[in-house]
Amino acid sequence: MGDNADQRGYGDSRALFAEGKAAVFPAGSWDILTFQGKLNMGAFPPPVEKKGDACYFSDHTDLGMGINAKAKNPEAAEIFLTWMTSSEFAEILTNEISGFFSLSNHFFDVKDPVAQEMMSWREQCDSTIRSSSQILSRGKPNFEQEIWTTSVAVMKGEMTPAQATSRLQNGLNRWYAPQQQSKANAQGENCNCTPVL
Repeated sequence: MGDNADQRGYGDSRALFAEGKAAVFPAGSWDILTFQGKLNMGAFPPPVEKKGDACYFSDHTDLGMGINAKAKNPEAAEIFLTWMTSSEFAEILTNEISGFFSLSNHFFDVKDPVAQEMMSWREQCDSTIRSSSQILSRGKPNFEQEIWTTSVAVMKGEMTPAQATSRLQNGLNRWYAPQQQSKANAQGENCNCTPVL
């Protein structure tokens, strides 16, 4: 990972990859446009522990749209949102903003080869949500920040994956009501519901 990897920012890491000074840049499809036409690169899905294990990729709902309840033109807004569910919109979004994919079930040709590769993972992997960017980063400790901190510690060999998972779970147990209720229910039933690490 190079010297001072834990001090390197996202932009610095991106620049090192673009300059050919890093062989791998762990990121997501949102960075396809960053390197498009500047770099000959490919992509590979998230690794699994053993061949044949289930693989997962994360869907980010960053571009969600809705209608404001107080909209002045709700009919026009509904027409627009309906169009956003069409195959025409899905193709425009996917091909004009490479790396940002429609979550629709429409079929169309994807022009960018890296985007095409990433979209093909839907055929072999299951989708998960970007859990840390939803409600889970509203509490203390902040789940997103904790993921960053523990990920760096694991990569530096300062923490095992099991220790990182335990720290993340313990952080959620301190403030996230569904975790507290789940733990209370489990204790009330006298079962061993320890998270699998």
